[in-house]
Amino acid sequence: MSDPTPRSVRTPREVLADYHQAIRDKSPDDLADLYAVDAVHEFPFTSPGFPPRFEGREAVREGYRAAWGAWRTSRTSPSTRPSPRA
Repeated sequence: MSDPTPRSVRTPREVLADYHQAIRDKSPDDLADLYAVDAVHEFPFTSPGFPPRFEGREAVREGYRAAWGAWRTSRTSPSTRPSPRA
């Protein structure tokens, strides 16, 4: 787990760049570390099996870990791989 304490005071642009990088890397730790301990992350839409909101930094961390883990599993399961051409 990453250190949740602030590295230093960062500009909004730096925080947004860190957010984008965490999303690209699918890093729940880096993403969650951008949130306050008591943050609430609400989704404007949901997927079956996932909650409409995460309450608290650790819920963000675990929620994204589960979501991205499910995404990775579905992307690599035999049923979703393209079939080789004959």
